Amino acid sequence: MTAGALQGRIVLVTGASSGIGEAVALAAARAGARAIGAARRVDRLERLAGQAAASDAELTALALDVADDAAIGRAADAIATRFGRLDVLVNAAGIMRAGFVGVDDPAEWLPAFETNYAALVLLTHAMLPLLQRSAAGHVVNISSTAARRPNAGSGAYAGSKAAVNAFTTALRRELVPAGIRVTLVVPGLVQTELFTHFADEATRERYRKRFGGMTPLEPGDVADAIVHALALPANVSLSELVIEPAKHPQ
Repeated sequence: MTAGALQGRIVLVTGASSGIGEAVALAAARAGARAIGAARRVDRLERLAGQAAASDAELTALALDVADDAAIGRAADAIATRFGRLDVLVNAAGIMRAGFVGVDDPAEWLPAFETNYAALVLLTHAMLPLLQRSAAGHVVNISSTAARRPNAGSGAYAGSKAAVNAFTTALRRELVPAGIRVTLVVPGLVQTELFTHFADEATRERYRKRFGGMTPLEPGDVADAIVHALALPANVSLSELVIEPAKHPQ
């Protein structure tokens, strides 16, 4: 992405301590944005801010647990005080709970819905007044191809991402007429920490077999595509961005 493509834009990225969120926050900063990386692991955010500074880019670390309603409110207040507005919200925070219904404890699935869906809704609601102050507001929600092609063992994760899809469609119909763009990003297999969150070895083995002929995307691949979408002219609305790795012949 060309340096300066997002010059001066205030971009908040959740889940910025690892994976797609980390890559998007850094890519946005290097494209000229005044990036805000939000996550619970502040030490990682501070290292990321250091990486950005080494490239003469701006990235502010923001401690945020997206599952904490009060923390979301404080984050909105902090952004309002420091920046006065928000141009882009990238909802990238997520967890993956994979396990078979007959093996896993269903109670362990609830955090996936709380983080992947409920927190995304609450954060969008909290940041909307700041987005409305922007001349070109943009909400980007990270989903997954699992929402449309769920497999055994992925019920909780796929279900939470399907809810994100439905919410994003409704949000787009609400906000686009008001001049705020809404983009759903649908990545395929990406090499992130999410794949350490399997409930049991049987699930891990099933996923290894399923993706055996495929090289995962790197988080940077997804980040580059997202930053490109953010840099499109304000009168261009990209409703959905599907990013999948190539399959290799067996």
